Amino acid sequence: MPLQSQVYINQPLGVPGTIARLNPVPQGKPFVTEGTAVKTGGFVFAGTDPETQVVGTKTGATEVAGFAVFERYQAPLNGVSALNGLTVNEGEEIFVALRGCYFAVSTTAAVKGQNVVVNPTTGVIQTLVITRSETVSGSAIEVTDNIPEGFIDTGWVVDTGASANAVCVIQRV
Repeated sequence: MPLQSQVYINQPLGVPGTIARLNPVPQGKPFVTEGTAVKTGGFVFAGTDPETQVVGTKTGATEVAGFAVFERYQAPLNGVSALNGLTVNEGEEIFVALRGCYFAVSTTAAVKGQNVVVNPTTGVIQTLVITRSETVSGSAIEVTDNIPEGFIDTGWVVDTGASANAVCVIQRV
């Protein structure tokens, strides 16, 4: 049996939800998590009290409250393994980034400059180049885009690309 000759050859770029760079300067504020769907490395939405609470999924949401940042490991609750992803316990305080540069995972291949979209019902993140067109019909202007059904534009863009389901870097300046 041969000895191991390589270690850590396929390391991810970083941990989802952590700061990738300090430039641009991260901006955000603390919120309290509501429900059990908040995951660091994912987008969050306004909770029952939009000034103090965030939720991880929200059917019908039209905008994100920010990006959930990983700050610390938490004790597993209800027998859930601590290795069960980056789920934040309900009632915990979490930093929600409004601007900055962070590691995230997209279910589609991410290419530098692409827009980041999220499905508010599931929390799934995808990337694509958003194209919009305007059509004038009588006195009305109709705007169409190529954002997949059920997804919303987050205002964030890809800074460092990656293959599908791998860690990429997203930013908002």
